[in-house]
Amino acid sequence: YGPKLEYSPKQQFNTLWLWSSDLLTQETISDTLVYNKDDEWGYVLFPSNNEHSVSPFDLPAAVFWLITRYEEYIIEKKDEHNRFHPHGSWLYQQGLLNTPIVNVWINKFISLLKANFPNLSITFPSYKLVSTIDVDNLFACKGKPFLKTIFTFYKALFYHRSDLAIEGLRYYLSKSPDPYDNYDFIIQTHNDFGIKPIFFILTSERTKYDRNHSPKHSLFKKTVTSLAQQCEIGLHLSYYSTEKQSFAKEKDTLEKIIEKPVQKNRFHFLHFQLPLSYQMLLKTNINEDYSMLYSLIDGFRSGTCTPYYFFDLENNVPTRLKIFTPPFMDKHILKAENAIEMSNHYIDIVKKYHGTLVLLWHNETLTLTGNKRNIYRHIIQHATL
Repeated sequence: YGPKLEYSPKQQFNTLWLWSSDLLTQETISDTLVYNKDDEWGYVLFPSNNEHSVSPFDLPAAVFWLITRYEEYIIEKKDEHNRFHPHGSWLYQQGLLNTPIVNVWINKFISLLKANFPNLSITFPSYKLVSTIDVDNLFACKGKPFLKTIFTFYKALFYHRSDLAIEGLRYYLSKSPDPYDNYDFIIQTHNDFGIKPIFFILTSERTKYDRNHSPKHSLFKKTVTSLAQQCEIGLHLSYYSTEKQSFAKEKDTLEKIIEKPVQKNRFHFLHFQLPLSYQMLLKTNINEDYSMLYSLIDGFRSGTCTPYYFFDLENNVPTRLKIFTPPFMDKHILKAENAIEMSNHYIDIVKKYHGTLVLLWHNETLTLTGNKRNIYRHIIQHATL
């Protein structure tokens, strides 16, 4: 009656057998990671010593462990913003972050299935591109008190952003648009390649890390409304949104301005806590999150280039929240001398494994001076080929 695969701790039937560990039957979170390096598969999680298993490890458990971010529940290594530190990641420690290892394993397993069941038909998803823009600040100078723009210049010089300081000065001399007013360029670039970007808008009141215009400001409302008429808008939940439990307030503020429902989110500073932040997204009727990457280094944080649904380990339940995983962000890749080569690597590997490439840029990155716009356009062009 067709192909059969047995998945169990001990083989009981005369059919293709995949050994299982006990990870997927556990109802509590425990530090149970075991791994080794296999000659054929490379690094694997939850290895088996039984040569009769179709793979030398518990593949479903390994995939589950990575995409649920199991390690982030049990490892306490944090960075200065209390985010999970990439150096605590098993993928980082094995030098696997720049490879979607989950997709590699699954493709190899599919090849084994086809070898055993030649008539088996498996359809892969199509490669997709999702281009996103974080709007931490609508404008650098426009609509802000002069003293605040002085702080912006100081910050630009401190972080070696001479391009921003020069463009800010030109703005005040009425010889250039506001340095962050790059929306026409962004939208036109996407139009040239037949796609539309998603703008994630920060709507909270000002804090130490959240410095956008107030959503009550007429310029904020005018600009965001204009963007919503041309592109999709997502929520950029603020740095302290989890601590302050302000999800509903920030979402409601944005929805009232654009007069549309908002169902996508990315956390500002990628500042979120598992599972609490994701549980709160679900309560706020957010269905997609785009925060699953590292700000400090590039790579596939969950080991995959394919979107997946958040599994709440704390409550041991699946959810409807879909997780998208950008492999890099602009502020990291632009520091590299080989930015084009790095971006090409990720674009090509996501295409190879039929994944979804999520690009993450900021409007404030794409100033007029320097080569950043050319790099950005190249990335979009290569990603849409």
